[in-house]
Amino acid sequence: MSSIITFLCLLILGYVFKVSGFLLKTDADAIRKLVFNVCLPCMAFKAMHGSALKSSFLLIICGVVLLHVLGYVLFRLSNGRLKDVVFAGWAGNTAFIGYPIVEGLFGLDGLSRGVIFDQTNTVMIILLWMQKGIKSIFSPPLVGAFLGLLLHNMAIPVPMSDAISMLASVTSPLAMIYTGYVLQMDWDVRVLPALFLKFLVLPLLAMAVSSLLNLPLLDRDVMVVQSSMPTMVVSIIYGEQMGLDTAFLSKAVVISTLIYPLSFLLWNALL
Repeated sequence: MSSIITFLCLLILGYVFKVSGFLLKTDADAIRKLVFNVCLPCMAFKAMHGSALKSSFLLIICGVVLLHVLGYVLFRLSNGRLKDVVFAGWAGNTAFIGYPIVEGLFGLDGLSRGVIFDQTNTVMIILLWMQKGIKSIFSPPLVGAFLGLLLHNMAIPVPMSDAISMLASVTSPLAMIYTGYVLQMDWDVRVLPALFLKFLVLPLLAMAVSSLLNLPLLDRDVMVVQSSMPTMVVSIIYGEQMGLDTAFLSKAVVISTLIYPLSFLLWNALL
């Protein structure tokens, strides 16, 4: 509970920075670039390098793939504006918000599973939902996770290890401040079914898939928590390329982020 209050405080701080003019859009863009290109890769590297590798990681990948196949089938069966709702419900913020929450709840072992979930999530959105080529999946966090796996059995020089840890440690506050900065208060009734998918249907499906795959308890919990994340900020960019309603997606991002603490309390109590 204390961790979600801390994250809420940081979200509010980011919003206050915007309305007060303390941070300009160029400043927020610089924070986003720093988090995505430097801090998140360091966090992913640290998680994959420092955690014991488990065979269940492959099952997590299978589980995420199955969830996205189910979501994409629903997306294809939907007509018109319902496609926006389905995509908003399935595209979770499993990095900017997911990494800090998962690490806070489950520690480094949980974070390694959160990274696996997030990277598979991103790959599936690009390859399946957006129908992009394989070259499009490579991103700084994915490279960081891959390098962590590649160097898993190798000792990292202390100065470099300390630098990576320091950069990883600022991911959470900077990501929350940036998310707070981009919040804009607006309402759309279609957000309600998107929230229903995002905070109830998808986590329940994740729980069912975890049981089907017989995942260990920690892996199941991470799957469910990551599935319950609010709509990802970059869904607006992805949605534009898919011909979806970006104005609606931006509202889904904002409202789901603001409502997320209720989802956190629900699933944290149930797990």
